[in-house]
Amino acid sequence: DPFSGVTAKPLPQPAPAAPVVVQPEVAVEDPPVVPEEDSADDGPAAVPAGGDVTGDWELTNRVVSTDYEGFRGLYLGYRVTLRQNGSRITGSGIKVSENGSPASRTPITISGRIEGSSVVLTFTEQGATRTSSGTFRWRLSPDGTSLRGSFWSDAANTNGPSSARRVP
Repeated sequence: DPFSGVTAKPLPQPAPAAPVVVQPEVAVEDPPVVPEEDSADDGPAAVPAGGDVTGDWELTNRVVSTDYEGFRGLYLGYRVTLRQNGSRITGSGIKVSENGSPASRTPITISGRIEGSSVVLTFTEQGATRTSSGTFRWRLSPDGTSLRGSFWSDAANTNGPSSARRVP
Protein backbone atom coordinates (compact mmCIF):
# COMPACT_ATOMS: atom_id res chain seq x y z
CA ASP A 1 0.00 0.00 0.00
CA PRO A 2 1.60 3.29 -1.08
CA PHE A 3 0.21 5.12 1.92
CA SER A 4 1.44 2.78 4.64
CA GLY A 5 3.73 4.41 7.11
CA VAL A 6 2.38 7.88 6.26
CA THR A 7 0.74 9.60 9.15
CA ALA A 8 -2.24 11.60 8.20
CA LYS A 9 -2.24 15.12 9.54
CA PRO A 10 -5.60 16.58 10.38
CA LEU A 11 -6.64 19.38 8.04
CA PRO A 12 -6.61 22.80 9.64
CA GLN A 13 -10.09 23.87 10.64
CA PRO A 14 -11.13 27.37 9.64
CA ALA A 15 -11.47 29.78 12.55
CA PRO A 16 -15.04 30.34 13.60
CA ALA A 17 -16.55 33.33 11.85
CA ALA A 18 -16.60 36.49 13.93
CA PRO A 19 -20.11 37.36 14.99
CA VAL A 20 -21.69 39.99 12.80
CA VAL A 21 -22.83 43.02 14.76
CA VAL A 22 -25.24 45.28 12.98
CA GLN A 23 -25.31 48.80 14.32
CA PRO A 24 -28.60 50.59 13.80
CA GLU A 25 -28.34 53.88 12.01
CA VAL A 26 -29.37 56.75 14.21
CA ALA A 27 -30.81 59.74 12.44
CA VAL A 28 -29.96 62.94 14.31
CA GLU A 29 -31.58 66.12 13.19
CA ASP A 30 -29.43 69.21 13.45
CA PRO A 31 -31.15 72.30 14.82
CA PRO A 32 -32.34 74.55 12.03
CA VAL A 33 -29.78 77.05 10.79
CA VAL A 34 -31.08 80.57 10.50
CA PRO A 35 -29.42 82.35 7.59
CA GLU A 36 -28.21 85.83 8.32
CA GLU A 37 -28.70 87.12 4.81
CA ASP A 38 -31.11 86.07 2.11
CA SER A 39 -31.53 87.81 -1.20
CA ALA A 40 -35.02 86.40 -1.78
CA ASP A 41 -37.97 88.79 -1.68
CA ASP A 42 -39.39 88.56 1.84
CA GLY A 43 -42.48 90.64 1.23
CA PRO A 44 -45.30 91.44 3.60
CA ALA A 45 -46.95 88.03 3.12
CA ALA A 46 -44.21 86.54 5.36
CA VAL A 47 -45.13 88.76 8.34
CA PRO A 48 -47.37 87.00 10.89
CA ALA A 49 -50.77 88.34 11.90
CA GLY A 50 -49.24 90.27 14.83
CA GLY A 51 -47.38 92.54 12.41
CA ASP A 52 -43.90 93.97 12.46
CA VAL A 53 -41.51 93.16 15.36
CA THR A 54 -39.47 96.33 14.83
CA GLY A 55 -38.95 98.16 18.11
CA ASP A 56 -37.70 97.82 21.67
CA TRP A 57 -38.27 94.57 23.57
CA GLU A 58 -37.66 93.30 27.08
CA LEU A 59 -36.68 89.59 27.05
CA THR A 60 -36.84 87.09 29.92
CA ASN A 61 -35.29 83.63 29.80
CA ARG A 62 -35.64 81.05 32.59
CA VAL A 63 -33.02 78.29 32.71
CA VAL A 64 -34.72 74.91 33.17
CA SER A 65 -32.16 72.49 31.75
CA THR A 66 -28.39 72.92 31.80
CA ASP A 67 -25.15 71.00 32.11
CA TYR A 68 -24.03 73.43 34.85
CA GLU A 69 -26.07 73.17 38.05
CA GLY A 70 -25.25 76.79 38.99
CA PHE A 71 -27.37 78.04 36.04
CA ARG A 72 -30.51 76.00 36.91
CA GLY A 73 -33.44 78.27 37.80
CA LEU A 74 -31.59 81.42 36.70
CA TYR A 75 -33.69 84.22 35.17
CA LEU A 76 -31.91 86.32 32.54
CA GLY A 77 -33.21 89.70 31.39
CA TYR A 78 -32.28 91.55 28.19
CA ARG A 79 -33.22 94.82 26.50
CA VAL A 80 -33.00 94.63 22.71
CA THR A 81 -33.97 96.66 19.69
CA LEU A 82 -35.18 94.61 16.72
CA ARG A 83 -35.40 95.77 13.11
CA GLN A 84 -37.55 93.85 10.63
CA ASN A 85 -37.24 94.02 6.85
CA GLY A 86 -39.80 91.67 5.27
CA SER A 87 -39.23 88.41 7.11
CA ARG A 88 -35.60 89.19 8.04
CA ILE A 89 -34.84 90.44 11.54
CA THR A 90 -31.68 91.94 13.02
CA GLY A 91 -31.08 93.50 16.38
CA SER A 92 -28.82 94.26 19.29
CA GLY A 93 -29.03 95.01 22.96
CA ILE A 94 -27.65 94.15 26.38
CA LYS A 95 -28.19 91.74 29.25
CA VAL A 96 -29.62 93.84 32.05
CA SER A 97 -30.37 91.39 34.87
CA GLU A 98 -29.77 87.98 36.40
CA ASN A 99 -32.46 86.87 38.86
CA GLY A 100 -33.63 90.49 39.08
CA SER A 101 -30.21 91.90 40.01
CA PRO A 102 -28.43 94.23 37.60
CA ALA A 103 -26.10 92.36 35.25
CA SER A 104 -22.81 93.46 33.74
CA ARG A 105 -24.59 94.86 30.65
CA THR A 106 -23.22 92.17 28.35
CA PRO A 107 -23.82 92.97 24.65
CA ILE A 108 -26.04 90.68 22.58
CA THR A 109 -26.50 90.67 18.79
CA ILE A 110 -29.43 89.01 17.04
CA SER A 111 -30.30 87.90 13.51
CA GLY A 112 -33.02 85.71 12.09
CA ARG A 113 -36.35 85.66 10.39
CA ILE A 114 -40.06 85.03 10.44
CA GLU A 115 -40.73 81.37 9.59
CA GLY A 116 -44.43 80.83 9.05
CA SER A 117 -46.04 81.94 12.30
CA SER A 118 -42.78 81.77 14.29
CA VAL A 119 -39.98 84.21 14.99
CA VAL A 120 -36.65 82.30 14.91
CA LEU A 121 -33.57 84.25 15.95
CA THR A 122 -29.94 83.34 16.57
CA PHE A 123 -28.02 85.36 19.12
CA THR A 124 -24.44 85.93 20.24
CA GLU A 125 -23.73 87.16 23.75
CA GLN A 126 -20.25 88.68 24.14
CA GLY A 127 -19.30 88.23 27.81
CA ALA A 128 -16.11 89.45 29.47
CA THR A 129 -14.66 85.93 29.69
CA ARG A 130 -16.55 83.97 27.03
CA THR A 131 -18.82 84.28 24.04
CA SER A 132 -21.99 82.21 23.88
CA SER A 133 -24.57 81.76 21.16
CA GLY A 134 -27.97 80.22 20.81
CA THR A 135 -31.49 80.43 19.47
CA PHE A 136 -34.80 82.04 20.39
CA ARG A 137 -37.98 80.40 19.00
CA TRP A 138 -41.11 82.45 19.64
CA ARG A 139 -44.70 82.79 18.51
CA LEU A 140 -45.93 86.34 18.11
CA SER A 141 -49.13 87.23 19.99
CA PRO A 142 -52.12 88.20 17.79
CA ASP A 143 -51.90 91.83 18.94
CA GLY A 144 -48.12 91.97 18.28
CA THR A 145 -47.18 93.05 21.81
CA SER A 146 -45.52 89.87 23.10
CA LEU A 147 -43.51 86.84 22.06
CA ARG A 148 -43.54 83.47 23.83
CA GLY A 149 -41.49 80.35 23.23
CA SER A 150 -38.12 78.94 24.19
CA PHE A 151 -34.40 79.59 24.06
CA TRP A 152 -31.29 77.43 23.78
CA SER A 153 -27.70 78.50 24.48
CA ASP A 154 -24.40 76.71 23.99
CA ALA A 155 -23.33 78.04 27.42
CA ALA A 156 -23.54 74.72 29.34
CA ASN A 157 -26.23 73.46 26.94
CA THR A 158 -28.79 75.73 28.62
CA ASN A 159 -32.45 76.00 27.64
CA GLY A 160 -35.89 76.89 28.91
CA PRO A 161 -38.90 79.13 28.33
CA SER A 162 -38.42 82.58 26.86
CA SER A 163 -40.71 85.55 26.48
CA ALA A 164 -40.49 89.09 25.22
CA ARG A 165 -42.71 92.13 25.56
CA ARG A 166 -42.65 95.44 23.74
CA VAL A 167 -41.44 98.37 25.80
CA PRO A 168 -42.15 102.05 25.13
